[in-house]
Amino acid sequence: MRYCRDYLEQKKTAYALTLYSASRLVSPYVKDGREFIYVDVAHREIAAFLKEAQIQLNLYKLVHGGNICFAIPFYRSSVFKDARKIKGYSVVSNLQLYLDLMTFPPTGEEEADHLLSDFKKKGQSFV
Repeated sequence: MRYCRDYLEQKKTAYALTLYSASRLVSPYVKDGREFIYVDVAHREIAAFLKEAQIQLNLYKLVHGGNICFAIPFYRSSVFKDARKIKGYSVVSNLQLYLDLMTFPPTGEEEADHLLSDFKKKGQSFV
């Protein structure tokens, strides 16, 4: 993940970890080895971005599965709003993380419930 972060920062491409990548840094609960990254890349530029990232990061294009998932947010401003740095990585806000997890099968809801409980214990909110 460190190489991916360094690559995105070098290219000056805004990014934010989400789903299990973010929850591992906030309060891990569900074990999942995949990485989930929102990138601020225009839809028309995503093919070129992915091709370059594949070469620069030595990624393999798989027919099925994989462990690094780049996502282009539908509403860019909301995903990157209130993103913060945790352990040197840009991470979506607590609210965005909760919303992303709640709709992510099969164990996203379980992770979201854990985060909600953890936030309450720490006196944190989603906003």
